[in-house]
Amino acid sequence: MRYNFKSDKQERQVSIIFGVLLALAFVFCIWYNATDDARTFNSHEWETECIRVGSGDTYWGIATDYCPMDMDRRYYIQKVKELNDTTSDYLISGEHIMVYVLKEE
Repeated sequence: MRYNFKSDKQERQVSIIFGVLLALAFVFCIWYNATDDARTFNSHEWETECIRVGSGDTYWGIATDYCPMDMDRRYYIQKVKELNDTTSDYLISGEHIMVYVLKEE
């Protein structure tokens, strides 16, 4: 069987171009989602409040209580962690943490 190398080369080039375009689209979607979360966060007026962590509390549960419906809870959790200068995924019962709460009008 005889191969047409020019055709194989063109096929590889098309595959590479398609892969690069797909990767760029993926990166754009991630970037757009991140900037959209920041815009949503910045569109609200916030106050901070100190809360006491109860037994069984999680960042997800706190975000459920305080995060507005139009915001991704994961982004809210990230902002709360930044506010408390922590990267830990765990809360300790009895500790006090700062959270963002929507400013009452």
